[in-house]
Amino acid sequence: MSTLYVVGTPIGNLEDITLRAIRILNEVDLIVCEDKRITSRLLNKYNIRTEMTSYYNYNKLSKLSYILSELEKKNIALVSDAGMPCINDPGQELIISAINLGFAVIPIPGVSSITTAMSISGMIFDQWIFAGFFPKQKTKRMELLDSISNDQKVIVILESPHRLLSCLKFILDYIGDRNITVCREMTKLYEEIFRGKISEAIDVFTKPKGEFIILLEGHKKSPDVLNSRNEIAGILKDMDVDKLKTKEIVNNVFLKTGFSKKNIYKICLELMKEKK
Repeated sequence: MSTLYVVGTPIGNLEDITLRAIRILNEVDLIVCEDKRITSRLLNKYNIRTEMTSYYNYNKLSKLSYILSELEKKNIALVSDAGMPCINDPGQELIISAINLGFAVIPIPGVSSITTAMSISGMIFDQWIFAGFFPKQKTKRMELLDSISNDQKVIVILESPHRLLSCLKFILDYIGDRNITVCREMTKLYEEIFRGKISEAIDVFTKPKGEFIILLEGHKKSPDVLNSRNEIAGILKDMDVDKLKTKEIVNNVFLKTGFSKKNIYKICLELMKEKK
C-alpha cells in the first residue's frame, strides 16, 4: 500500500532542510503543496523534479478525493509553504482521511517556526500554549485573552504584518504591559528578534513587514490583587476624579502602573463606590 509522507520544509533559509526530507521528495511520485511557486524554489535548489499538485485552504476539500485516488497508486509527500504541515496550514483533512482509509502516514520532521522562536525567547518556561493566529473579531480576542490572562504558561501567537500593531495594542489594554518576545522573518535575510515590554514593541514595529511570532510572558503569581488595589487607591487620592471621565481615570492609572485596563476599571469602580 502507498504511503503519505508529511514533510517539514524550511521556514525561510532553504538550507534548513534534512537529508531525509530531500531524499523523500526525490523518491515520491507526487508532492502535494500549498503554492507551487514557493515549493518550486526549494525543489529547484536541490534539483528535485517530482511532479507537484496544489492543495491550499480554498481547494482542500474539493481536491481531497483526487489526492486520495492518487494515493491508491502513488507515494505522496505533503508539504506546506514553510515548516511542518497542519500547524496552521492545510493538511489535517487529508491526513485524517488517509489514516481512516488505512494508508501509512509517516512524519519527516523539520523546522518549526514555533519551537525555533521558543528556543531563543529568553523566557524561562516548562509549558506553553499555542494560540495560533490572533482572532480578528473583538469578541473572539476577548474570549482568548480571558482564557489565558491568568495562565502562568508562555503564550505563542502568530500574526500578520498588517494586524500586528492592533494585536499588540489590544493585548496591552486588556491584560497589561507584560514581557514579550517578537520574532520577525525567522531564518530569513531580515530576521529580527525583539525582547522587552509590549509597549516598547509597539514603538519598535511602527511599520511592520513580514511574518511575526509573538511570545507573551505568562501570568506571574503574586499578591497582585491587594497590591494593585492599594496602589490604585493611592493614585486616585492624588487625582481630581470628580472632574474626570472614568476612561480618563483608567488611562491615567494605566500609564502609572501598567496594570491591565480591565482590572484597573474594575478596581476603580469598587473604590469609587466605597467612597460614596
